[in-house]
Amino acid sequence: MTALKASNEYCAKAYAQTDKAAQGQTKLFGETQTRLYALMLNATHDGEHYGNMVVYLRLNGIVPPSSRKQ
Repeated sequence: MTALKASNEYCAKAYAQTDKAAQGQTKLFGETQTRLYALMLNATHDGEHYGNMVVYLRLNGIVPPSSRKQ
């Protein structure tokens, strides 16, 4: 739980960057990219993992939270 909380705090800080800061450069997989590119890649990757989790939930008879009626 400690590692998960630390990870969430780190990501929250990264996504709270200003537009100007997001235009800054960073190394990503050995290439120079903008910070915004890294954030977009991360968001896409998270969506892919969520898609995998949805399949496992549905196979086990569980309706994913995002599909539940309010």
